[in-house]
Amino acid sequence: MKKDFSYGLVPIYKDEEKIEFLLTQHIEGHWAFPKGHAKGDETSLEAAQREFEEEAGIAQYRVDEGTTFEEEYYPQKDGQILHKTVVYYPAFVSDKKVVASKEEVADFGWFEYQEAMNKITFSGSKKILRQVRKYLQKNR
Repeated sequence: MKKDFSYGLVPIYKDEEKIEFLLTQHIEGHWAFPKGHAKGDETSLEAAQREFEEEAGIAQYRVDEGTTFEEEYYPQKDGQILHKTVVYYPAFVSDKKVVASKEEVADFGWFEYQEAMNKITFSGSKKILRQVRKYLQKNR
């Protein structure tokens, strides 16, 4: 079985009143966190940051490099089943202004937890959001 790895950030905006998460709608239609493949000899964190900056156009943020969340699933591509692993890092932003990549992103939005759970397409990404919420509750 062929293995495939992607890397992403879970963008988090916090103020006194609420916590919001940035979701992007991929051009294929699904809603998820920004992610993509590593290029060359990029580390997982470098790939996650590059993909986030390319897809969302946000360059100012703080990543908790010591914390990751992992999603695994088995999509079918070209008649073969892939073992896909996505590693996410939590990223805290102070400015919600998004300049989305028109090549990769059909839509985007900042959503509070329940809204985000309703918007996310795949169960694996919903699991990531639940894990991030627990992480945020422990690390207030």
